[in-house]
Amino acid sequence: MAQYYTAGGFTIDDTVLPGGNVQWKAPGGNALYSAIGARIWGADVGILAHIGERYPQENLDRIAATGIDVSHIRRLPGPDLHVWVLHEGDGRRQIIYRLDSGSNDTLDPTPEDIPADIASAKAVHICPVLGVSQTALIEHLLAYRKLQLSLDLIVIPDQLDVHTGHHPELWPRLSAFLPSREEVAALCASRTLSEQIAELGPITPPLFTIKLGGRGSIVRDPADGQFWHVPVFPANVLDATGAGDAFCGGFMVGLGETGSPLEAALRGTVSASFVIQDFGGLHALSATTAQAEQRLATLRDGIRRVSLDEIRSW
Repeated sequence: MAQYYTAGGFTIDDTVLPGGNVQWKAPGGNALYSAIGARIWGADVGILAHIGERYPQENLDRIAATGIDVSHIRRLPGPDLHVWVLHEGDGRRQIIYRLDSGSNDTLDPTPEDIPADIASAKAVHICPVLGVSQTALIEHLLAYRKLQLSLDLIVIPDQLDVHTGHHPELWPRLSAFLPSREEVAALCASRTLSEQIAELGPITPPLFTIKLGGRGSIVRDPADGQFWHVPVFPANVLDATGAGDAFCGGFMVGLGETGSPLEAALRGTVSASFVIQDFGGLHALSATTAQAEQRLATLRDGIRRVSLDEIRSW
């Protein structure tokens, strides 16, 4: 029985770089990246996900060898989620499902995948999948009142959005809401970040963090309503795919172990810094807790309180 779980998708990623080089078939997916983000901190973490019939067993074996619980990953008939990650330069990228990809309709996790003893766990992070899938998981897991629940969203045109199938009236009952700036913009009609934060208020729990890509993140401390800015760790960026998911995994463990939103955001930032240093997620499994603690100590020097007026121009 794991103490932390991530529920989401596994993908096979074909990554096209701006110069035209392609990295083929890297193991990715938000469930994997977020579990890695949690495991970097030594957490006892498991994954709730579905894979296709041809997903490489050696990937699962390597994941399991690091102590991540893969016993709740179900192998189903049919293809895996297989995506193009297209880098367009200047930090811009888009994700496109390949024509031979499986679909979220069959490969999203469901409440039936949740272990019977989930009440003994500390937290579950619900990764970006279809809105109906996220809603079903949320409705099931909210029955476990002591369970910490966090949620992330994603915008993939014609595939995943932040409106269809979602029930935002459930979101205030979550422990933490962890969208990126892009998802916040998709949710809100207002234009400035500070206005969007005000607009989010009625549909978010008191604790939320907004991921700002290369600018780091801002986290709202529900104890006093103040905002903290956490910068990125200056790692060598080879591929930013999965950074936001790794952040969420580190955040989940940081919150569960310390109870501090700021400490959670710091740990999430460190987790992301390891994932971005190569393609796919498995390379980051070699990161040690000691290395993570080193980066954490360095990162602390850059945190600071910020006001909504300052955030307005971001």
